[in-house]
Amino acid sequence: MDSLWSIGLNSLMPLTINYTANWTTASANFGVMEMYSNNNNCANSACSSASGPGDVATNYDDSLGKLSQTSYIPNPGNGTNQAGDTPQEVLFIVTDGVEDEQSGGSRIQQAINDLGNAPGGNSNSTNWCTAIKNRGVKIAILYTDYLAVPVNSWYESWIAPIQSDIGPALQACATPGLFYDAAIGADLGQALAALFAAVTQTGHLTN
Repeated sequence: MDSLWSIGLNSLMPLTINYTANWTTASANFGVMEMYSNNNNCANSACSSASGPGDVATNYDDSLGKLSQTSYIPNPGNGTNQAGDTPQEVLFIVTDGVEDEQSGGSRIQQAINDLGNAPGGNSNSTNWCTAIKNRGVKIAILYTDYLAVPVNSWYESWIAPIQSDIGPALQACATPGLFYDAAIGADLGQALAALFAAVTQTGHLTN
């Protein structure tokens, strides 16, 4: 992993067989991520001073690299509820698909698992989507479209060259049948419900 800054993972709720019972306690962990000012992270819980390398906070290499480990996502079973079996593990990702991280002494913006094809891209990156799926973990992705902003110079420099790669890269990352593109104006709640339904259907057993 060639990253100068790791965002880390914050577990909001431990793995549980009873979501409802654990939600009361876990709900206190959910909230809007605060920024001290534009491009400046909060240095403390009160968000009264800044630190870090700005808003470089979409580090797929770091987050997916950690999620590829069994300490975060256990080895999956078949999800049959039969004695001795364990749950089928599914990683849900809701994203605009653009990586934004510090790597090799510079900042890179590229599509997930683009592996260096974008300007400034990181050719040393590992395809973590493949690594995770190779463990038998399913990946479900809800793509919240990255909208074009042609009047913005930063967009034109960094995102416009990879705009057409974002959706296909996310679809390649997802387990077949578990990619959902939430188009402009889509109800994200309904989109997530559709994705959940697709996941449960792929786990359906027949005689």
